[in-house]
Amino acid sequence: MRILIELPTWLGDAVMASAAVEAIAKHATAFDAGNLTGKFDDSGERDFSFSSQNFGPVTQEIQIFKNGTANFSDKFEADRGANLTASVRENQNLENLAAQPVKIVFFGSFVACELFKAHPNCERVIVDNSKKAKFRLWQLFWQTRNLGEFDAVFSFRSSFASKILLFGARAGRKFIFQKNKDGAHQVQKYLKFVKSALNLKRADDELKLYFEPRKFDAPVLGLNPGASYGSAKRWYPAYFAQVALHFKDKFKIMIFGGAGERDMCEQIEQILRENGAECENLAGKTSVRELCEMIGGIGQSGGIFVTNDSGPMHIAAAYKTPTIALFGPTRFTQTCPWRNENARILHLNLECMPCMKRVCPLGTHECMKNLTPQTVCDEIERLEKSADADSG
Repeated sequence: MRILIELPTWLGDAVMASAAVEAIAKHATAFDAGNLTGKFDDSGERDFSFSSQNFGPVTQEIQIFKNGTANFSDKFEADRGANLTASVRENQNLENLAAQPVKIVFFGSFVACELFKAHPNCERVIVDNSKKAKFRLWQLFWQTRNLGEFDAVFSFRSSFASKILLFGARAGRKFIFQKNKDGAHQVQKYLKFVKSALNLKRADDELKLYFEPRKFDAPVLGLNPGASYGSAKRWYPAYFAQVALHFKDKFKIMIFGGAGERDMCEQIEQILRENGAECENLAGKTSVRELCEMIGGIGQSGGIFVTNDSGPMHIAAAYKTPTIALFGPTRFTQTCPWRNENARILHLNLECMPCMKRVCPLGTHECMKNLTPQTVCDEIERLEKSADADSG
């Protein structure tokens, strides 16, 4: 079975779509074999809430799930035969079809495609360069047309260009994600889209990336000062540096950032070196694969990742890396580190929050400016004590 998937544009959104991509990879063939996945008993969504605790003006949030973390994809494989109707069980052709592997062609931005290159079902990745074309929509149509035939096409975007892409695709079934304002987490929105398309009652909601975590010889304090969305989401380089200086004798310090974030990362590096602290500045030096491997390795090293609401934050969630996630203008309820019990979300409670703006409309940036380095240092120490208590 051959599937075309148009991925979300941004790195963080692509990570959050990984659970839905897994659902396609695992269940699309059974769907093609007569919508067999719809035979499940619906045991309801695994709802989550937040455990909140105030420390002065700062609120700490921990994502808490009400139900268990059972792997429902395993349940599907174990129970599939029992849930089929007698007529379907007798049809060997459908059984054979359901056993066929799914081959996926991933289409999207460079960072999104790099994220899924290692997926075991990946046939190929195609980077969307159509924005550079003189006639973008025309190129999208024919580029998709020339990819051959697909059994189904899924687009995790809802733009007009995506509709043209689907129109050009030679496929029997076509599905496009529809944005909504229902307040659910983005991971849940993507999963709901795929479950509806495949007639699934259940699907595993764990994020999944296929890069092996890197091994470090010492605990790492990872700093991620960037955020592609805009300056309103970014904590200050000097604040990151103060946190690193507080823990410089305990952790190996690593600074992460994209090529466009070199300046802020160099500011942190300069402050650290002026104060006698060694660090490794990786801004603009890592591929998407290396970024995932390193962030995944931070948790295994006994380290902690301090980050804005960003793509690397979601990578950390996929690997369950201990994380301090700093939120200002965005809704933490919809984009917090998904299912990472080792993550702590810090935010203030200002009347202007969340404004959802790329740049502070008031010009004060209080939602991030008043989130002090000492607050983050205190939270790191609490997270460490919690980890020690769990291991003890």
